[in-house]
Amino acid sequence: MRMTRSASLILFVAGLFAVLAPSGAATAGSGQAPATPTAVATPATPPARNALGMWLLWPDDQPSAETMRRAGAAWTRVVAPWAQTESRPGVYDWSSVDGQLRAVVNQGYEVVLAVMGSPSWAAATWCGPLYPQHVASYARFMRAVVARYSAAPYHIRYFELGNEPDNADAVGNAWVGGCWGKGPNQAAGAGGERYAALLKAAYPAMKAANPDIVVMTGGLAYDFWGDEGGPFDRGFLDDFLTAGGGDAIDAINFHFYEAMAPRWGSVAGKGQELQSKVKAATGKIKPLVITEIGSPSDKPAGSADANPYSEDQEARFVIKGLVQSLAAGVAPVLWFQAVDRPKLSGGYAYGLLWPNLQPKPGFVAFRTLANELGGAVYQATLDDLGADVEAYRFTERNQVKIVVWRNASAARPAPFKVGAAGGVLRYVNRFGVAHAVADGGKGDLDGARNASVSLAVGPEPLFVGIAAVPPAGTPSTPVPAATQAPTPTQTSTPTPR
Repeated sequence: MRMTRSASLILFVAGLFAVLAPSGAATAGSGQAPATPTAVATPATPPARNALGMWLLWPDDQPSAETMRRAGAAWTRVVAPWAQTESRPGVYDWSSVDGQLRAVVNQGYEVVLAVMGSPSWAAATWCGPLYPQHVASYARFMRAVVARYSAAPYHIRYFELGNEPDNADAVGNAWVGGCWGKGPNQAAGAGGERYAALLKAAYPAMKAANPDIVVMTGGLAYDFWGDEGGPFDRGFLDDFLTAGGGDAIDAINFHFYEAMAPRWGSVAGKGQELQSKVKAATGKIKPLVITEIGSPSDKPAGSADANPYSEDQEARFVIKGLVQSLAAGVAPVLWFQAVDRPKLSGGYAYGLLWPNLQPKPGFVAFRTLANELGGAVYQATLDDLGADVEAYRFTERNQVKIVVWRNASAARPAPFKVGAAGGVLRYVNRFGVAHAVADGGKGDLDGARNASVSLAVGPEPLFVGIAAVPPAGTPSTPVPAATQAPTPTQTSTPTPR
């Protein structure tokens, strides 16, 4: 997909924060009724760790960190700037990174530590290839990073080497955090093979410090390539893997933005392509991590970006994108970002909170998702509700929950089994409002007492599950949301609209 320069900011705006951090189915219309997905209890499964995370800018987002943590964000990402930490060869100043990490850990977050920014003595460009004689210096530094931050009190397990290393524009886009890609404005010595050599040197040094950590590339953009007018190197990943880089990572780290979703169909589409490439090179299927996923609620005034954005669209994608990620086995997955910072993101409003920390609809959607699926285990993707419907089945404490929506502007009926005639279906919308619909009662669109409740499924995601069987004739009754919204920090700034 060819996009405008403005739209390209969606793909790599997070790098700016790094620089500024202080340290198969029946076809619709076929005439055949879709089969009814069964929502019944399954054998007990141990609760999953909450994989949901939030991109917080430290220390600026300190006031919002508790709000996002209470909303269900369990992970965040912190930048460790090499240039600042080792400004002189062999002399380490950990104070800035220590301070940020203590603040994050004290909030209860698990951390992805992103190391980026080369000191001037080690590289010609802040974001790109090192002088060959300083590859060993980097490996020594990374060993020291792991030794310090995988231990108490930090206990960090995930380490990300750079950000969007497939960026090929070292002139205009060095701020993304990586510029190892090849292109018209490439850094000296760029190439996926050079990045592979760096990781092959760093990987054994990091593992020597702690063999249990997870080493990852910087999040790959793997989109908006140079031949489409973008800054990213289409051949970067292939060059990296051909040079043996796949054996120097434990997980595949990438980025996913809604504006580019049509290319992939879903998070799984992009993740599967990346996994297949890595497997072909290494013989192994490696797990997926997403350190940036997002969609803005608005774009800058006068933008040439033709993509539509709105608060409701962002809120829907909070659920859709994160559910697709969980279903694809991505863990952790970090939403970009917590708070709108348009001056630092090309004018785009990516946050789930306004700058005055008042919640957007996307915040409410995130909280609802965490309430409903924070400890759930993915079971299956359902393909029996029609080709235009996405439905994902999860289990939590023996309860089945199906997250469902229709990829169309209008809703249509979809049936869900309730186990027995007169059973009750519980569903929750993105606002966290729960309803109970009795089989054959008010709200059951098929109107029959037939062990199935038919709901209107449209573009708004629903969390559907089974409630207890009530006495005959029980009407549909709203059920209070699982938790109340946390109270965001107040400021005198008016809520923007």
